[in-house]
Amino acid sequence: MNTDAKRKALAGGIVAPLAGGQKTSMVRVGRETQGRGGKGVSVINGVIEIQGDHRDLLVAELTRLGYPAKRSGG
Repeated sequence: MNTDAKRKALAGGIVAPLAGGQKTSMVRVGRETQGRGGKGVSVINGVIEIQGDHRDLLVAELTRLGYPAKRSGG
């Protein structure tokens, strides 16, 4: 699956944040392997888990959708 296909698939289930000056916290995108038998997953705030290391793509997509996103971890 190429980058454009991943981006289109990812954007299908994400809703942009509400406009109106609401204060939103920073979205952090990290990578975890704990409890997964050594397999890495990309984690968005510990709630959304996406298999594999796609942090840069996820940060770019979340920023494009209007979420303040930042890459965390090494």
